[in-house]
Amino acid sequence: MRSIEPLTIQDVVAARARIASSIARTPLIRLAVDAPAEIYLKLESLQPIGSFKIRGAMNAIRSLPPESLSGGVYTASAGNMAQGVAWGARELGVPCTVVMPDNAPRTKLEAVARLGASIVPASMAREMVLGPQGTLFVGSQRAGKVHAVIDRDGPEAHLAAGGKSLLGEIGKGSGYDQS
Repeated sequence: MRSIEPLTIQDVVAARARIASSIARTPLIRLAVDAPAEIYLKLESLQPIGSFKIRGAMNAIRSLPPESLSGGVYTASAGNMAQGVAWGARELGVPCTVVMPDNAPRTKLEAVARLGASIVPASMAREMVLGPQGTLFVGSQRAGKVHAVIDRDGPEAHLAAGGKSLLGEIGKGSGYDQS
């Protein structure tokens, strides 16, 4: 079994640089409550899709070689990651297909559709099958490529590094100034 190297600070710094033009630098605020410790909130709900998932999605998409984007991007998600990938695809002008459970909340389905993604509804229990080389099948139709194998340089690592990019906006000396 192959070991997977952990993310490094350099991975996170590179992700922050890669996605800086696409995401909001969200405020970190202190929650004014009487508690045994200080509590801070990172307002990622102020991101364009209302979630921090845009960070990982944008980093994963922007990490792909340009020639691989011509065929579009794919994801399987019931909500926030679907919106993040659809947002990123729209921003880069590439097609996006999202396999979503047929029982996903209507608000999520509508948000993904508004962002221009094609939605492939699927019953998670019966219809979704992962085939060879990460090919996702819905029923008998090929829906696209998903990445089922975690790879240090693959999309899962880029998702994680992008998500962790918010750490640079937290803490003393982080340079966070809301500008």
